[in-house]
Amino acid sequence: MESYLLLKWLHVLAACLYVGGSFANGLLKTLADRASSAEASAALLTGVVWSNRVLLVAPSGMLFATGLMLARLGRLPLASGWVAHGIALFAMLSPLLVWGMRIEHRLAALAAEPRRSARRFRPRIAASRRSTPDSVSPRRSRCLPRSS
Repeated sequence: MESYLLLKWLHVLAACLYVGGSFANGLLKTLADRASSAEASAALLTGVVWSNRVLLVAPSGMLFATGLMLARLGRLPLASGWVAHGIALFAMLSPLLVWGMRIEHRLAALAAEPRRSARRFRPRIAASRRSTPDSVSPRRSRCLPRSS
């Protein structure tokens, strides 16, 4: 009986983490879409990828494993009503979770790309500023007329 209660507790905990992770994922994605800068959006999308791995994938596997163990302990056939429905739901949602994670991972990589390319080009920009003559200021606007 103690092993059944422990498995049931782990199953409920995994379900709570999964639902909470889904809400956190949606909130972080909404914040990333509304972010004021590309850097903020990239940081939030990195959080989305992290929450997928920690708060969705791990509880998903724990839900499946503890569900199967609970069915075995209760001597329920896997083809019975709600057990079969749970297995079918898991089988349908798992590929969708993997597909969604791949899309969000791509979005995070695209959002982080300007930061990576900026780091790559920063030394070149700094070197070009050092090589400008003293009479030309690199910060001076080209639209304004020069004062004598």
